[in-house]
Amino acid sequence: MLGFGRRVTWTSDLVVPPGHKMTFKDALHILSINMVIKIVVPNWANNLTKQTREVDLAFTELKVCFFFNLFETVLTEPVSCLIHCVAIHAGNGGSSQGCG
Repeated sequence: MLGFGRRVTWTSDLVVPPGHKMTFKDALHILSINMVIKIVVPNWANNLTKQTREVDLAFTELKVCFFFNLFETVLTEPVSCLIHCVAIHAGNGGSSQGCG
């Protein structure tokens, strides 16, 4: 299975990678079931409850992971546009060195 340009198996994310606060799989799960909270709650209210803090952390972790993988591809592949960059990264199976 692929997730944001990287290979993800059900057993690959058992340990939180260095520099992160949650696994890729946990962040994806939390954000997918709480997407409405991320959309509706204003940024200033992200720290009001445990749930909003967790959703904000999951969003931040996925954002960091996505952009790290994207920029890694930009630096290693000659590409002409962003969509092509994402397609190349996904087609190569993605490197998960910096993100899990």
